[in-house]
Amino acid sequence: MVLVVENLTVRYGSAQVINGVGLRVERGEIVALLGNNGVGKTTLLRALSATLNLHGGKTVSGTAHNGSCDLLRADAVAVVRSGLAHVPEGRRIIANLSVEDNLMAGALAVRGAAKIAARRATVYDLFPVLAERAGGRAGLLSGGEQQMLAIGRALMSHPSVLLLDEPSLGLAPLVARQIAATVRRISDEGMAVLLVEQNTRIALSVADRVTVLGGGRVVAQGRPEDFADSRVLAELSLGGRAREMS
Repeated sequence: MVLVVENLTVRYGSAQVINGVGLRVERGEIVALLGNNGVGKTTLLRALSATLNLHGGKTVSGTAHNGSCDLLRADAVAVVRSGLAHVPEGRRIIANLSVEDNLMAGALAVRGAAKIAARRATVYDLFPVLAERAGGRAGLLSGGEQQMLAIGRALMSHPSVLLLDEPSLGLAPLVARQIAATVRRISDEGMAVLLVEQNTRIALSVADRVTVLGGGRVVAQGRPEDFADSRVLAELSLGGRAREMS
C-alpha cells in the first residue's frame, strides 16, 4: 500500500470542509474521488501535497502517509521527495517559459543529470507532442497540450503517487479520453493515482475503485460498476447515507 489517509479533518477558518475522511490507494491502482463541487475533493489533495496552508486551510486531525512519509507534518519539498506529485486544477504551467523549461521545473528535487534525462525521455514517450514542441513557449500550447505538460512536469519527479485534480476540465472529449488513457498507462506501470474528476464517465472508465465524498465525508466506496447509474452517484454526493457499495 502506498497512500493511506485516516480520519482526516480540515478547516478553512471556522468552516469544517473535510470531516473524518479515510481512503487508500495502492501501487498500480487508480482511485477516483467523486462528488459535487464544494464537497472537499480539492481540499483533500491540497492537504496531502502540503499546499493547504497556501490557501488558508488547516489540518485539524487525522493522519496521511505516503509510505513512511508523514504527509501532514512534511513540507512541500519533502512531500515531493517522498514520491508524491500533485497536478492541480487549472494546469498552472509557466506560460512564458519553454516546454522543456517547464519540465525541468518539475525536476528541481531530482539529483543527477542522467536521472533527469531519463525522466524527460519518459515524459516525451508518453506525450510525443511535447518533444516536438520542446523549445516553444508553453503558453502557445493548446489546452490539451498544456494539460499534458502539467502531468509531464509532475512525472519529472518520478513519483510513486500522482494526485490529479480535474485533468479533463475544459478539454474536447477526444483529448480528454487520450489523457485518461495515458493516466491508465501510467498506473498500469505501477504508479498509484488519486483522481478528482467531474467527468464521471471518464473517471469510471479508468478507475479501479471509487470513493464518493458528500458534505466533506466519505459517503460511499466501491467498484466503478457500482456507480454506473448517475442517479446513485448524485444522491450519494448530496449527502446520502454512507454505505459500502461492494
